[in-house]
Amino acid sequence: PPPPPMHRDGTCSAWGLGHVRTFDGFLLSAAGACPYVAARECGDGASSFSVEVRRSAGRISSVSAQLDGLAISISRDGNVTARGERVRLPFSDTGAQVTRVGAYTTVRMRNVMELRLSVDQSLTISVDKKFKGRMCGLCGDYNQDPVNSEFKDGESAPAELTPSQ
Repeated sequence: PPPPPMHRDGTCSAWGLGHVRTFDGFLLSAAGACPYVAARECGDGASSFSVEVRRSAGRISSVSAQLDGLAISISRDGNVTARGERVRLPFSDTGAQVTRVGAYTTVRMRNVMELRLSVDQSLTISVDKKFKGRMCGLCGDYNQDPVNSEFKDGESAPAELTPSQ
């Protein structure tokens, strides 16, 4: 089926008790208190960019984004760390910018991706269209093909809904 109306192509959203709308606009539920790889570029020539979400007590407890050795994390209480050190906003380093406007903390990493975490624990991750068909993780593969699903391994078991290491 086509993505639902009001869905922005290449944007994954997570909210509430594990609700997720993938890059392709498909809905799924992924409740649990484990860390998950939400989005990662996969395949040959993949860069080292990924987004990991940690959940606790039914809510997002932190979001971490990594690109080429730079790790930026946002905690539930809005604290931001870069390279393991707490930073003040706005923050900029190696092509990454972190800003806070109102209820939203936004991380932009070059022309690769943008994530926004709100104080109400809603999260959006947007990737450039050049990543179509090259993504993996909870947000899906961004190929708009429900038959060739990123969540099946040829059987009926979920392949990508496992906690991250």
